Amino acid sequence: MNRTPAGDVERHCDPVFDGGPGPCLGNTREHFPHLFDWNLSGSKETPVLENRRRDGSTESFEYLTFHGGSGLVLEMRLFTKRGLAEQLAAANYRNIEFEQQEYPAFGIVFPYAWSRPIVARR
Repeated sequence: MNRTPAGDVERHCDPVFDGGPGPCLGNTREHFPHLFDWNLSGSKETPVLENRRRDGSTESFEYLTFHGGSGLVLEMRLFTKRGLAEQLAAANYRNIEFEQQEYPAFGIVFPYAWSRPIVARR
């Protein structure tokens, strides 16, 4: 999801857990890849993230996306199944499995297509 300059929320794609990376996002998207020394400024209605990168240059970001939690919980990245699997494989994990099966009799029900358990072995 993304927030446009007008404040509207754009949905880039639905999460896909069927073995594909999803229709739009194949890899994890870091919203702020050079985040180093940062703070939030502006008002509660129009917050701005200001960052000083490691090289000393500065950057600022408007139209931020926040999600549930206590206080302001800034969305830093969007994960994808393929991106997570690639990161786990790069860390020498094998047999990576994304659980998709629900077991209602045991209280295991996934109300969303995301936030599923991942099992990986070394």
